Amino acid sequence: MDAELQTIVASAQRLLTLSRRLAQENSALLERLEEAQSRIELLQRRTAEARTRVEAALERLPTLADLNHPPPAATPPAAMASVDTQPPGPETEPMAVSAPGSTAETPTFLL
Repeated sequence: MDAELQTIVASAQRLLTLSRRLAQENSALLERLEEAQSRIELLQRRTAEARTRVEAALERLPTLADLNHPPPAATPPAAMASVDTQPPGPETEPMAVSAPGSTAETPTFLL
């Protein structure tokens, strides 16, 4: 009977040791889980912020339709005064000009 009691006491001690070790391991695992969850929350916030920045950048990009039909370039007011808006007609036909001292074999330039 004494041997049975010692066996029960030894088993109880092993069980208590195992229980303490498992409690410590459980505590360490819970701490790691909390750290991992905090990291996940941080990454989710950073991903959402990055998504917002990317979407804002995409909004600023021209669309495919804009690329196929770009808006007319703005002409500065000073340059507009010198632009002839009349379509070419008979009065604006090219004029042949010869260089001074040219002969019949010298090419003629059109202006």
